[in-house]
Amino acid sequence: MSVKANLKAAKAALDAGDYGKAVVEAQIVLASDSKNYFAQLFLARALEKQTSFDDAAKTYLQASKSKPDDSQAWLGLCSVYEAQGSEKGDEYLEAAVKAAEVFANADDKHRCQTTVDRLTVFVKQHGTQRSTSAHWKYCYLAMRFPTSSKAGSHIRRIRTSGWSKLRKMKKRSASSAKSTNAALALELASAR
Repeated sequence: MSVKANLKAAKAALDAGDYGKAVVEAQIVLASDSKNYFAQLFLARALEKQTSFDDAAKTYLQASKSKPDDSQAWLGLCSVYEAQGSEKGDEYLEAAVKAAEVFANADDKHRCQTTVDRLTVFVKQHGTQRSTSAHWKYCYLAMRFPTSSKAGSHIRRIRTSGWSKLRKMKKRSASSAKSTNAALALELASAR
């Protein structure tokens, strides 16, 4: 069989719920092309469905390294970590933020917001102190910058300059959302 035929067979097996066959077909592709993104995704999804969460996470991480600007691997990681609950709260946070950044960079506001909303629900149910703190910082940014591409660029700047300026901004009471946005933009610009 060709790589394309094996990929089609893996996808068909996933759709049919035959996860064992999907694993075999994806591994055949990976034996000939170890960096095949779709084979990695199909293998990870099949492993996830078989509740082999550690192997699924490793495979999704490999896929995310080969295409870091594609959301599918990040969303797969979110799914794996979400299924494990509070045990993988911090890992879920990292994957969800990466997925949200991918959507923000693509200016896909709806999917970015959906990812943040799912993260919000997860953190409320399972979050650790680290994930709760970082999550609310991300949400604060997303709310302050309605254009998701701006939020993504500001997230990257804040990661490098630290969150202290943002914490100070949150403590101040603003008279209007417009002045708060302008003040935050100035604070972020000065942090560069």
